[in-house]
Formats: sequence, structure tokens, C-alpha cells
Amino acid sequence: MKTLASFLIRHATGRDAPRIAGIQVRSCQAACKGLVPETKLRQLDASRRAVEWKDVLGTPCEQTILVAMKGTRMAGFCTFSQSQDPDAGPTTAEIGSFFVDPLAWGRGAGHELAEEALDQAKRRGYSRVTQWVIGANDRAKRFCESIGFSPDGVEKTEDISGCPVRELRYVRAL
Repeated sequence: MKTLASFLIRHATGRDAPRIAGIQVRSCQAACKGLVPETKLRQLDASRRAVEWKDVLGTPCEQTILVAMKGTRMAGFCTFSQSQDPDAGPTTAEIGSFFVDPLAWGRGAGHELAEEALDQAKRRGYSRVTQWVIGANDRAKRFCESIGFSPDGVEKTEDISGCPVRELRYVRAL
């Protein structure tokens, strides 16, 4: 647990599942507007995702899940673990999920979450971290670049709510 300038960054617990799910849905709906059909975004279901997150948080795994808190309000969360990319070695971590509530965008939660995740990854022996970003999401790309990540030229297509979306891999040395 680490308190930075304005957010408490701590490990997630099972009780956090509903708030994590809500942030994930609201952030996806805001960030993917115009990239994914509106009907698909409206179908995102926080209560269903909360059940999934409760299962994830209740099962021992190699994934680290951090949350950013301001008082009793959760502002965002991120996950990281060893990268599963085929070209990644054992010292490459991957930020798998990184979501900040749209109401908290631009207020520092993302930077503080990233700082703690990168610090923890380095302490665990990782020498580099990757993160996949939707290619058309300029806000996310600018954020990654602001915390020292840069694209490495690797791309893939992922399915988001039934829609193929091009993603770019960003990388940062630790």
C-alpha cells in the first residue's frame, strides 16, 4: 500500500469487484465511443463483470491488481503480470488492464497507478513492461507516452464487444 500525492494505491480485494467492474464499463464506454458501435457499448454489463472480477480476485494467481482510491471513492485500477506475448522473455511484464473512471481523467490517478505498478514490477525483477493500446485511442496513446512508453511496431487485432479493433504494443524499460 502506498499513498502518493492525492491517491492511495493499494492491492484490490474481493470487495472491490463491483467498483472495478463499474470503472471498467464506464471507461470502455467513454474511451471506445466512436470506435465500437454505440449499441455494443450500451450492452456492457457492470453486474456481470463484477461477478467475473470477484472470481478473479478470489483466486490465487500471478496477476497483481492495484486500485487508486481517493477517500472512499475508487478512481481507477490496473493489472500486471508476466507478459504472455510469444516474443516476450521471463523478465517482461505486461499491464493487462488499465482503467480510470472518466470522472477522474486528468486528475493524476492514472499516473499514480502506473508509477506504483512499474515500481512493483521492477522490484519483482522485470526489466521491461508492455501495454496494448487501441490504435485509434489517441488519449490512451498520449498517456502511455507521458509515462515513458513508446510503440515498438507490433500490432494485433482484438475483439471488443464483437468488433475487431487494432491494438498497438507500447513498451518501456525499467
